[in-house]
Parts: sequence; C-alpha cells; structure tokens
Amino acid sequence: EKITIKMTMEAYVEGMYTAFKDYVPKRSVKTPAEHNLLLTLSKEPLNEENHRVLKRGYQSAVGMILWASRGVYPQSLFAVSQLCKLMSKPTEEAWNAAMHLIAWMYEKKTIGITFSSNGNDTPIFMSDATNKGDPTDSKRQHGHCGIWKDGCIMALSKKLDHSSSATAANEYMALAHA
Repeated sequence: EKITIKMTMEAYVEGMYTAFKDYVPKRSVKTPAEHNLLLTLSKEPLNEENHRVLKRGYQSAVGMILWASRGVYPQSLFAVSQLCKLMSKPTEEAWNAAMHLIAWMYEKKTIGITFSSNGNDTPIFMSDATNKGDPTDSKRQHGHCGIWKDGCIMALSKKLDHSSSATAANEYMALAHA
C-alpha cells in the first residue's frame, strides 16, 4: 500500500500574502523570480530609496519568505539568496522581486513537498551553478538539492567560495557541495 505525506504551509503563505497584498502583483507569475534576477549590494551609503523600501517592510517580507522557502519551497532558494544579499540596503528592484516571490508562493500554496513510500530508496542529489558573477566579487551562485522518497530532504543556494570564469569549474564546485 502506497503512503504519502504532504507538507505545506498554506495558512502561513496566506498570512504572508495578506500582510503584503497591497504590493503583490495581481498578474499570474510562473516562476519564483524573473529571468536573470541578479541583485548586488551597493557599496554606497544608505540612500532615500533604501530607507523607503526598509520602511515599507522589506526585512519582514524577506524573513517571512525565508521561512516558507526553507520549509516547503526549495525551488525558491535562489531568489531568496538574492533577496537576502540586500537586507541592509534594499532597492525597489529587490522589493519587486520579493513581492513577485510572495505572489508565486501564494499561487503555489497547496503544492508543498510530498513524500511517497513508493518513492526512490536511494537518495538522488542534483546541482547547478551559474556562470554569471556578482558584480561586487565575481562569485557565482550555485545550488543543490537531495531527493529521497520523491521529496526534497535538503536544498541550498548560495555563492560559491571561489570565482571562476570557466563553466566546468563552477559546475564541479557546485557538485562538490552537493
């Protein structure tokens, strides 16, 4: 007999959406982030834009997003990593990316992670890396996840420790982390 367990955070995501509904895009979003999202922390002092976005609740929004991502939305960890880089000096672009992610989570609030007793007995690990470096340090983003019993048991997305302009080197470094 097949047994499945589904983990969701439906009520939490609804609360997060409600907290920011005035800012969340009303159009349907298909991905956790817009294509080619790459945020970078400015070395300039805090400016008017940063203060405005902080006052609007950027840090609270990203904190809520982070909790949901770590719980049941591993596919959003790249976007969350980008958002977290700007916690101290968020921009309107970062704000829009956060609201996009909240909209995506709200649309996917019932998906979650499902484990199946008939799922894979041998864990499967996957990894990937980008070849586009962050302008501040040239480091590339990587991510990996582990699947067991058809459900994600661990996932991570962050910058690689070293930078390389070679795609193969970035992919191997990502694979080593997985």
